[in-house]
Amino acid sequence: MTMKYDLEVTGVVYTQTPMGISYKCTTNVDGVTIHHTSIIGITFIEGTWSKIKHYQHLTEAQLENLIDKYEETKSLHVNQLNSRFDYGN
Repeated sequence: MTMKYDLEVTGVVYTQTPMGISYKCTTNVDGVTIHHTSIIGITFIEGTWSKIKHYQHLTEAQLENLIDKYEETKSLHVNQLNSRFDYGN
């Protein structure tokens, strides 16, 4: 069964740590962010309870899927822009 969410990732900031890569994702819902910490290796939602309670049912895998969807969209956009330019290759 496919579930539809109104929560979407709108940006990702990656940080290299001694334990690996951590990241913080902004979303289309003000005050709701998604985090992945390389220290303990989990992905979780963060924000005030009044805002995140609507999404507390989302599993770690579902949060990762939201991030993957954003990254795929961003990658497609970059590839489309690159195809418009002649780099002299």
